[in-house]
Amino acid sequence: MVSSFVNSARFRLYFLLSLVLVGGLIRFIQLSSSPFFSDQDWYYTQAVTSVLEGKFPLVGITTSIHWLHQGSLWSLLLIPGLVMSNYHPLSGSFLTIVFGLASIPLAYFLGASVVSRKLGLILATLISLTGFSVIHSGLSYHTSPIPLFILVFCLSLVKQKHLLAGLFLGFLYQLHLLTFIFWPLTLIYLLKRNIPAGKIILGFLLGILPFIYYGPVQTLGIFFWLIKFVIGLSPSSGMSVSYQVVLFIPLIIVVSFLLSKLKLSLALPLIALGIVYSYFVVTPLSPSLKEELAQINCSNPASTYLYWWKCEHN
Repeated sequence: MVSSFVNSARFRLYFLLSLVLVGGLIRFIQLSSSPFFSDQDWYYTQAVTSVLEGKFPLVGITTSIHWLHQGSLWSLLLIPGLVMSNYHPLSGSFLTIVFGLASIPLAYFLGASVVSRKLGLILATLISLTGFSVIHSGLSYHTSPIPLFILVFCLSLVKQKHLLAGLFLGFLYQLHLLTFIFWPLTLIYLLKRNIPAGKIILGFLLGILPFIYYGPVQTLGIFFWLIKFVIGLSPSSGMSVSYQVVLFIPLIIVVSFLLSKLKLSLALPLIALGIVYSYFVVTPLSPSLKEELAQINCSNPASTYLYWWKCEHN
């Protein structure tokens, strides 16, 4: 009877709900130490300016390649929460936590659709509970929606929703230019399955319309940077945290796949140890929002979002 329950749809439903509840609890607890650094301030300022002036941006913050920008999608995603919360700086963290929790069932459905329900449950567990996932899904930053958007993209591709897959591939490019690494992988997938690329290309172009309107340098500049990087004119600055977020879901998928090939008696202890270990190796982000607000002196004007929110808006 126990064995039949464990293999039942009801067990999987209860298990996923438990992952969402526990994952949500951990994420909301760590909101008290939510970081807020200068790049976050930049996006909040752009979002608020867009609302107050009615001018919606085409591009976001500049990258380490100063003639390229990230997309403005994150600023636009911030706007509804900011307006509804009276521009509270934690509103973005609530949004990214929701994104993080939505990733849990999507991870299960992706794993179950591609390989097995066992893979889906392992993938959902790691995304729900690993330290890196918890910290970054509570971070109000343009990279935080990337895991969810990758899962939506992959699931759309698997379910043959090609227009939607292309759209989210474009959204990913707006969130971080490094996601261009998924383009050749997508092309290989399409060629191997003899799938026409028309709908994906159309969706992708819709997803990067702001870049296209902004100009060809922004749209195609990543290729020029890649050429410079290959010939050594644009040396790497190392593996940034943003790059780690982009690569997190592919890495977790690979790890989950390997674990799914093991017997449960071996896989479960490894999963538990891995989750515990992840909290020791993940680097907490700083400074915290509380620290930043405490340092703001309203008698010393500053052109930052937090100063505006604490001293002028309120």
